[in-house]
Amino acid sequence: THPTGAYTQLILHSCIIIRTIFINSEDVLRRDRAIGDPLIADQSNFLHPVLYFYDSPHGDSLKSYHHIVENFLTDWTDRKDHILPLRRFLESVFEVDLT
Repeated sequence: THPTGAYTQLILHSCIIIRTIFINSEDVLRRDRAIGDPLIADQSNFLHPVLYFYDSPHGDSLKSYHHIVENFLTDWTDRKDHILPLRRFLESVFEVDLT
């Protein structure tokens, strides 16, 4: 926060589905459609969380974003695939060590 108590940054959380899989009429449940690698989570085809980091409380200056790799059961609690990449993102944007 700012010395006056006003917030100076914003993280927006959203869940998205990549629209192109529906445009191309591909089977969203096909065997090879899932992305399991957190390093390419932005290519996830199924519903998955995305965090957007703005350097302004008005949401007009996107500085960074983080896709959390999809999980068919919407269970984003796996330490290696979900928690640690999210922690690294938060440490990066807030410049803190969360250990």
